[in-house]
Amino acid sequence: MDFSAEKQIVYGLQQGDLTKFRMLFEDNFEGLYRFVLRRVGNHRLAEEITRMTFLDAIGQARNTPSDISFAVWLYSLAKPRIWNHISDNPEEGSRGRDQWNGKLTKVQEKTISDAEKVFGKLSLEEREILRLKFIEQAADGDVMMILGQEDETIGSKIYRVLKRAHFLMFGEETDPQGGYFSELSVFFEKLKDLEIDTLEGTEAFKINLGLDVEAKSKLKSEAVEAEFASEEKPKKTKMSENINLNVGSSDPAKIFVKAVEELREEEDERLAEEALRFERKERMLDLLDRFKVVLVLVPLLIFVLLLSWVLYVIFGPGGSLLERGVLVNCDVEVRGEMSDGERVALSRNFGQRFCEKFEVDSLLVVRNSEDEFSVDVELATGDSLDYELVFREGGWKIRDYRAVAVN
Repeated sequence: MDFSAEKQIVYGLQQGDLTKFRMLFEDNFEGLYRFVLRRVGNHRLAEEITRMTFLDAIGQARNTPSDISFAVWLYSLAKPRIWNHISDNPEEGSRGRDQWNGKLTKVQEKTISDAEKVFGKLSLEEREILRLKFIEQAADGDVMMILGQEDETIGSKIYRVLKRAHFLMFGEETDPQGGYFSELSVFFEKLKDLEIDTLEGTEAFKINLGLDVEAKSKLKSEAVEAEFASEEKPKKTKMSENINLNVGSSDPAKIFVKAVEELREEEDERLAEEALRFERKERMLDLLDRFKVVLVLVPLLIFVLLLSWVLYVIFGPGGSLLERGVLVNCDVEVRGEMSDGERVALSRNFGQRFCEKFEVDSLLVVRNSEDEFSVDVELATGDSLDYELVFREGGWKIRDYRAVAVN
């Protein structure tokens, strides 16, 4: 956005006119979201802080400064929430989980590793100065505004931070004039190029937040208009004020308090939903941990039972085609219309099944039809075994069996 156009909108904010606040939101959303994510390293938390920062800017619209850019004003509003989070989670202050590209070369990985090592040795304020100077490219005055520093001390403080960071990264400076800024600038430019597109997947969040910002800014404008209107009206009696409390009031203070209450209710509802989801997840994990042995053993037991049943059907009693035995070396006579290959197969399949338990004098296989055969077995004892076989379900089944004893 053009600087002069931004100043005009900021002037309107100072006068209570928030009708164009949506334009400031659209122009600064990306910059603020990147600013927050670089520090907290978590998209969910970055969305939460970005949302509350814009709502803070609406609440403090009449205090919006005109001597700095609106982006710097937003950074100063976001900074307390960011620092509170980092103070509670110090391990996240020097490393962002979600801000780097996944596929990196060894050189790029070393750049990130070097930055993390250096950041780990600096204080929170020193890390913030480096990010502001080299990532956001903020002027010294902007750094002073965001950090809340005094004008006469910020310059020397920035110089000391640059000198210390340069020593941690590159060692002792050989140039007597000091090349701290240029070398650090090159290093952080490489680091910035490795960032992922932080806006990927945030389209829905931006749309919802934009609608929320527009609604809240409109409500704030109405509150301010009501305030100006009330100044022109005669003072109300105590009785009329009591009546207004019951019927509905145009008091800007009440309207703004109501808006703040709505924001808090929305935030409480969101936190309650997150807590409920987390509790459900914990319960599920606890249940899985409690019954993990059963969950592993039951499928294994079912598998063993199924395997046992299959083996029983195949090899158990009644599972084989012919229960009576197997013949290995028998002369088999095959009758019926068939090819030579079929005759060999029938000799092998029927003949070899009688050798294990019987002495066979003769074995006759007769093909009665396409899928029916008769098998006559004459034993050395004089007994006779007669089978009627049928081909069903991919295998030969016994349809009829007769045994004739010796007279």
